[in-house]
Amino acid sequence: MQDEHSDISFYGDNGPDLSRFPAFDIIRNVDLQTHAITWSENYYTHLGYPRHKVPANDQSWINPIFPPDKQMVVDSLNLAIREKQDIWTAEYRFLKASGEVIEITDRCFIFYDDQLKPVRLMGTMQDISSFTEALRRVQEVEEQYRNLFERASDAIVIHDVAGKLYKVNQAAADFSGYSRAEMLQMKVADFLLPSDLMSAPEAVQELRAGKTSYRVRRIRLRTGLHKIAEVSSRMLPDGKIQAILRDITDKTESDLALVASESRFRTLAEHAPVGIFETNLDGDIIYVNEKITEYTGASRDELMGQSWIKYIHKEDRDFIPEEWKILKDLLRDSRKQIRFIHKSGAIFWTQTKTIPLLGKNGEPEGFMGTVTDITAEKLALESLRHSEEKFRTLVEQASDGIFIGDKYGRIVMANSAACNLTQFSEEELLQKTIHELTDPEELKKHPFQFAAMMEPGGARSERKLILKNGTLLNVELSGRFLPDNERYIAFVHDITNRKKREDEIRLSNERFRLIATATNDMVWDWDIANNKTWWNDNFYIQMGYDRLEVDGNLNTWYDGLHPDDRDKTWTGLKKHWRIKINTGQLNTGL
Repeated sequence: MQDEHSDISFYGDNGPDLSRFPAFDIIRNVDLQTHAITWSENYYTHLGYPRHKVPANDQSWINPIFPPDKQMVVDSLNLAIREKQDIWTAEYRFLKASGEVIEITDRCFIFYDDQLKPVRLMGTMQDISSFTEALRRVQEVEEQYRNLFERASDAIVIHDVAGKLYKVNQAAADFSGYSRAEMLQMKVADFLLPSDLMSAPEAVQELRAGKTSYRVRRIRLRTGLHKIAEVSSRMLPDGKIQAILRDITDKTESDLALVASESRFRTLAEHAPVGIFETNLDGDIIYVNEKITEYTGASRDELMGQSWIKYIHKEDRDFIPEEWKILKDLLRDSRKQIRFIHKSGAIFWTQTKTIPLLGKNGEPEGFMGTVTDITAEKLALESLRHSEEKFRTLVEQASDGIFIGDKYGRIVMANSAACNLTQFSEEELLQKTIHELTDPEELKKHPFQFAAMMEPGGARSERKLILKNGTLLNVELSGRFLPDNERYIAFVHDITNRKKREDEIRLSNERFRLIATATNDMVWDWDIANNKTWWNDNFYIQMGYDRLEVDGNLNTWYDGLHPDDRDKTWTGLKKHWRIKINTGQLNTGL
C-alpha cells in the first residue's frame, strides 16, 4: 500500500470475495503483495461510490481518507506492521462520494507468512458518526443542565436522603445568606423548622415512588429570620434528591395556590431539555412545551386538541388506547420506547413516560408525560451490536486461541480455538483467570506485565499453559489492552513443534561442537546458503592463523590451497554437491 504517505510493502493472496458478504459494516480484504483490494457491498451502498469508478487497488481506501487524518492513519498502520502486530485499530474521518465527512472506527487483522512478512489485511470499517453525534448531544444536554443549574434564578440544592448537601447553586447561597462552601458543610435539617421536618419522611416516600414532591417550607436564614419557599423535589437516578426553592414570602395564599398549580409547572416545563405534554382522559393534547413542537414540526396551535396517535408510527399505535386505560384504572406510570413521525415525514425513536393526573377527589383527570429523543442512541446501540457480532465472527474464525479478559486477569470471552487448545469449554474458561491457566512456577519467575500490555506494541512472552488434563503446553502469548483500558485481548499460539525443532537444532549443534573440540583434526563447518564458515581450535593452532585474520567465509580455505591443487579440489567439491543433489540427499540451491 504505497503512495506519497506510505512506505509499506505488502505480500500475500487476494482472499475471499467480500463484496458478496451481507454485512452491516464495510469489510475490506487487501492483498498486501499485489495491492489488490475487495470490498463488501456496503462500501458502494453506504459510501455512494460507483462500482465501475472504484479502483481495484488499495487507493480506493487511502484516497478517501479525510486529508488531515491520512498521514496519521498510514503511519499508524506502518507501525503496526513493522512491529508485527496482529490487530490494527484506528479512528479517523472518511469521505463519502457526496463529499460528506463521516467518523470511522477501523479494525483489521494483519496476516503474516512463515517469514513474518505481511501478506493480507482483513477488517471492518464502521460508521460511528451517529454514535459520536449522540455523545455530543448528551454532552450538550449535560452542559445545558449545568448552565440551568448555575444560572437559575431559583435556589437549587442537591442532597441525599439523610439530608447531607452535595451541591448548591449561587442562588441558593444568596437565598440563605450562607456561602456555598458553608452550605456544603450543613444538612437540610439546619434550614428547616422542627414542624416541617415531621413531614420529611412522607416526602421521601413520594420521591422513591417516582413522584415529584411539592411543599411549602419555612427556611431558616443565616440572620436567624425565615423566608417562605415553595420547594419542588424529585429523586435523581443516583438516589440523590434535587430540590428547587422559590421565595414566595411576599405571596398571598391565593398566590401560593397559583404558583403551586401553574407557575411552577410552566417554569420547569419550558426549560426542560425533554418534551413535556398534557392530555385529557381521551388523549387529546391540552399542553405541550417548546420541545414537543420541535419533535413534531407542528406549532402549539396545530397540536392543541389533537390526538397523540396522529404523531405516532402506525406500528406503535395499537397499544396506546389500552395503555392509557390501564393508567387510568390502576393509577400507575408507563414507560415506552415508541417512534414519532415528524411533520416532514421523518421518523425518530423516543423514550416516553406517562403518568395519570389526579383531581381533588383522587380520580384521574388526564395524563402528563415526557418525551426524549433517543434516535442517536438507538442507532449507536444497533451499530455496536453489529460491530460486536462481526468482531465475534472474526475471532471465532481465527486459528490461534484468543482470550479477552479484564484488568484483573479474569477471562470474559474465549474463542473456539482457545477452547480446543486448553480442552476447556467456554463456560469453564469464563470461571477462570489467565493466571490459573499458567504454570505457577513460571509465574513466580515471570509475572504477567499488564503495564507493558498498555504500550502501543503490547507484550509478548513464551509461557507454559495448563491444559484441562493437567499437562503443560508451550505457547507464545501476545496481548494488549483494548482502547477502553479496562479489558485486554490475548493471542495464544501453540509453539510445541517450534520448540521441538529448536531443541533438535541445539542438540545437534552441541554434539557437533563437542566432537569438533575433542578431535585432533582440523574441523570446519560451512553454511552454504550464507557462505559462513566455522573452524575449530586445531585449525588456528596447526595453521598458525589468528582468529581476527579469518574472514568468516570459505575464502580462507580456498586461498590456503596450493595453486596447483585449487582447480581439482574445487571441481571435486562441486561434483560432490551434484551427486548429493541428484540422489536427493542435499537440499540446497547451489
